[in-house]
Amino acid sequence: MHQETFELAVRVGEWHERKVENILNVMEGVTLKIGDSEEDTVLTAEQAKFLKLGMIAIFNEFAELPYSIEGGESDDFDEGDDD
Repeated sequence: MHQETFELAVRVGEWHERKVENILNVMEGVTLKIGDSEEDTVLTAEQAKFLKLGMIAIFNEFAELPYSIEGGESDDFDEGDDD
């Protein structure tokens, strides 16, 4: 695996982890933009609860990325390594 591919995979994994954490921490008072709407939607406690329940159901399928990263540091890769 090329160093750039490894680094991209790591960054995507980190980004995904932050997004999952942010969404699961949604709570009352959070402001959302829905679709192309110009209006902000401020969640009530009940809306936040149901949104969180929906997100948990979705994350049962999508919380983990369909790849894992083995190995370690980017120093482990040679510039000419095509594996």
